[in-house]
Amino acid sequence: MENNIKHIQIEYAYAIKNYKQQNYVKSIDSLLKILELKPNHQMALFLLAKIHEKRDELSEAMSFFKKCGLLEAKLREALIHEREGNMLLAAARVQEVIRRGETDKEDGRHQGEQQKSLGSVDDSNSTASDLIASPSATASSSDSADIRPLPLQTVLADAYFHFGRFHEEGKGVLKDSKKAIECYKKSATAASYYNLGVYYEDIDRSESLRYYEKAAELGDSDAIYNLAVLHEGQDEEKAMQYYEKAADNGSADAFYNLAVFYDKTRNEKAKACENYQKAIEMDHADSMYNLALMYDEGELDKDQGVNRDTAQNRARDLYMQAAKLDHAESLYNLGHMYDHGSCGVRKNSQRAYIYYEKASKHDHKDALFNLGVMCREGQGMEQPDLKQALKYFKKAHELGHKRALVNIGTLIYSEEELEKIRKEEQLKKKK
Repeated sequence: MENNIKHIQIEYAYAIKNYKQQNYVKSIDSLLKILELKPNHQMALFLLAKIHEKRDELSEAMSFFKKCGLLEAKLREALIHEREGNMLLAAARVQEVIRRGETDKEDGRHQGEQQKSLGSVDDSNSTASDLIASPSATASSSDSADIRPLPLQTVLADAYFHFGRFHEEGKGVLKDSKKAIECYKKSATAASYYNLGVYYEDIDRSESLRYYEKAAELGDSDAIYNLAVLHEGQDEEKAMQYYEKAADNGSADAFYNLAVFYDKTRNEKAKACENYQKAIEMDHADSMYNLALMYDEGELDKDQGVNRDTAQNRARDLYMQAAKLDHAESLYNLGHMYDHGSCGVRKNSQRAYIYYEKASKHDHKDALFNLGVMCREGQGMEQPDLKQALKYFKKAHELGHKRALVNIGTLIYSEEELEKIRKEEQLKKKK
């Protein structure tokens, strides 16, 4: 018996060490050896399930979570059911976690049960302790949090959040906003406060702000960003403060909005350029487009000491970069560049047609109109295609292009004339 305990402690130490080093195969091997000696070892079951979950091996993860008696294991089981689309089971498991969690909280049982499940590790002998404490195995606080089960209050709060979300979205339960709000309030997590902020946005602005502020205090980046948006037009200075906080937390949209503010409101082009560039580093397509426009329209020539050729090249590169992200306006501008031979490129009707066509898939009315013109004139193709031109003009007109209707009328008349000519030619051939 004593030898078994020592083997379990040593294997668990190896499992933890390899887990922290993301050597999951070796970690699994040690954990399975533990289960051979003690099949109901809760932490071995829990860690095995987490490893399989990290590797997207959901059926294996589910199997070990089911065998594990820890409350967090039951919540994770529910979330796997959700990922697999089994919403009735997911909702039932979350409800079970809430019932059991509330009972355990009242009875004060959870802490004792968790300590019992960890006892075989915490009472380790010197060999196991040395292994865990070795430099290669020592974890940061975040690593330790990833290994140990969450406290009861955290699991319960997460369960209320998910149950609130299920009720809000009608997943596995009847859609019920009142019940969702009740669950979010009981959860009192950053994510729950954020969802409450979203819910109240169109109902009660002051309540929305209050919940976003609670979420922001708990570090929710999306809440900080939404606070900035809500303050726009009401308190610009406060809005900028929130955008700066959101940007510090890595929000590309926040960098973009800061750039727009410096560009359009304060006319501080250097600061606008700096913030656009930070958003561009996060693949923010609108920032690429706006900065391209600044170069294209010569706004940075004087302020940044950029000569015209360099500005045009930079604009073209940024349009290209945004076009790769399927940005409609950038696709259109590239089409226009090749159509007219501007911005330092040679006129190329075929390329212009390709970019206009890509922009047209986003219902870009100017791109559709220009495609109509190209089809009518036979630009970028072997010969004119009047039927296709008519389709493009009609679509552009539906989207509100003012000059499309005149071109539709002209084409319809042209088609009638062409048909008349064709019939006359056929009669001549018969004679």
